[in-house]
Amino acid sequence: IYINGIDISKYDSSVLRHLMGYVFQQAYLFKGSIKDNLTLFDNSISHDEMVKAAKQVNLDSMIEQLPEGYNTPVGYLGSLLSDGQKQLLAFGRTLIRNIPILLLDEATANIDSHTEKQIQASIENIRGSKTIV
Repeated sequence: IYINGIDISKYDSSVLRHLMGYVFQQAYLFKGSIKDNLTLFDNSISHDEMVKAAKQVNLDSMIEQLPEGYNTPVGYLGSLLSDGQKQLLAFGRTLIRNIPILLLDEATANIDSHTEKQIQASIENIRGSKTIV
């Protein structure tokens, strides 16, 4: 397996991990806000970067409808959001890091058909700019 023309065995494992983003089948969210979960509490991520990631996964329109926008609490383990909203948020969280390799673990398996279409459209939007497995 080669990444950017380099044999995978030549990479340091920590460097390799930083090249990949993983979207689990079951989204895990932390207690906090939409912003906290998109940025993983990383204050170096700008609001513009956050909005860009939300737009990439078609999450921005849902966030704009929330009373507190990006500051809306998600509840314990995301209990205040639907499974589809949690999955879109997890997908956006992965894209915000602008990694070249995206690993999807059946990311559309446990969600409604509307959200699945949103995720499929998002994948089409980023296809060509990332390696998607």
